[in-house]
Amino acid sequence: MQDFNTFCSSNSIGKDTTSNYELIDYAKRLKIKYFRGYFMNDELPKKIKTNECGIVNLQDSDEQGSHHVCYFKKGKLKYYFDSYGLDCSNEVLNYLKSPIISSTYQIQKMGSKMCGQYCLYVLYYLGKGYDFINILHKLLTHKGGDINEDLNTIGDIAEIAELFL
Repeated sequence: MQDFNTFCSSNSIGKDTTSNYELIDYAKRLKIKYFRGYFMNDELPKKIKTNECGIVNLQDSDEQGSHHVCYFKKGKLKYYFDSYGLDCSNEVLNYLKSPIISSTYQIQKMGSKMCGQYCLYVLYYLGKGYDFINILHKLLTHKGGDINEDLNTIGDIAEIAELFL
């Protein structure tokens, strides 16, 4: 499994905001297994397939769009990934139904525009049969990653906070 930066550069995936059209195009070029499509939060399909995956924008269709998350379903196994480590929206939860294995790790820092790229990475490697936990571990430890850049800052803040306790 490639690290995130190598994955993006070797597949000519930029590091700026991605539109729904770009994400669909990348998913097709990457031949992401079971890719069903890109959906706004209120426009998920009516019926779920046995095997499918998709990228979801957490805003509704009458809004501009905000943040990309993804899901991957293979048989009864269901995975949900949000690069901020947040819970599923009610719409995604109702679509996938419990139980869902989801990440609670924040991979992306606030202000970064890489959520679509992270979704592509997760879906690509899940489709290749890699373990969800191993994919998350690779994202958490990649050099130059959003969160890795902040680890020293977080440590500094914790030390400063202790001074005021």
